[in-house]
Amino acid sequence: RMTGTAGAMEVSRAQFLEYLCSLSDIAAKTHESAEAEAMEYVEQLVAAAEKQVDTVRQGLEDAVAVAMRSHGDNPLAGLSRVTPGFCTQYSTLLLRRGVQWWRMNNIRAVFMLALSMAGLLLAILDRWVNEAPAWDTFPSMMLHV
Repeated sequence: RMTGTAGAMEVSRAQFLEYLCSLSDIAAKTHESAEAEAMEYVEQLVAAAEKQVDTVRQGLEDAVAVAMRSHGDNPLAGLSRVTPGFCTQYSTLLLRRGVQWWRMNNIRAVFMLALSMAGLLLAILDRWVNEAPAWDTFPSMMLHV
């Protein structure tokens, strides 16, 4: 195909370069058209987003106007909140921390299992492998490490 003749077995350097350059022109044209399509799509998205922002802004302005009419000059006049007392808030926080502590028990159990296995291994080593006497201080020191 590159030589332009059917059944040719060889391609000269000039023919190859001419073919390669023609491919770069095709790739450049394809890239330019894809870039133009992408820009058009982005412009459509921006227009749609601007329309949505305008709709939301109009809704907010309407809501503020209704609030101003119903409450006079102060739109926050109708808002009130009763805060819980100290004991109620403290009991809520205490309950929350208790639930969080309970949910961490799986991780805590794995850690305690590892510590227990290590302690058992050291006890076996001191008792039967090293045959340390009961009055020796080394096992007691290892217990506190």
